[in-house]
Amino acid sequence: MRMLRFTEVHRGADHLGAACEIEDLRFHVTVWYEGLDLHSLARTHGDDLLERLAVHVALFQLNAVASLRPDAISLGPYARHLTPELVALWQTVFARVWAQWRYEHGLPAYVPVFADATCPAPPPARVPDGPIELLAFSGGGKDSLVAAKLLERADLPFATLGYAHSI
Repeated sequence: MRMLRFTEVHRGADHLGAACEIEDLRFHVTVWYEGLDLHSLARTHGDDLLERLAVHVALFQLNAVASLRPDAISLGPYARHLTPELVALWQTVFARVWAQWRYEHGLPAYVPVFADATCPAPPPARVPDGPIELLAFSGGGKDSLVAAKLLERADLPFATLGYAHSI
């Protein structure tokens, strides 16, 4: 069984880093958050919440490695953050975002499974009072442009998270 294994999720003051491996290949990604102090957020909301968020970000950033067709994914030391909801979300995004890749490679039903057992979701994080800036994911296509225009039209403040994969 080919296993994609998470080996590290790292949080700096203004960035998240993650590493994974599959067989003898190693991959690393860093996401920078200009103007954000993740250490301050951890002091306010707790290290566990920040680690959980970092694992979520890492899982989506590293899903391009799934184009190497692992049979399963293991979060290893971070498996306690794997909830049934996260599995469903990740597999749905992978199935829909990578549809053309699967078509081009003759893999219409391919979606990796998770090797780790799921855990119950922790209680929701407390949201601070006051206006909240939304996060709009952007792959650079028409759907992203439409979503941004709808948020602008609704006068809702938002930031974007750009997504692009190597293929």
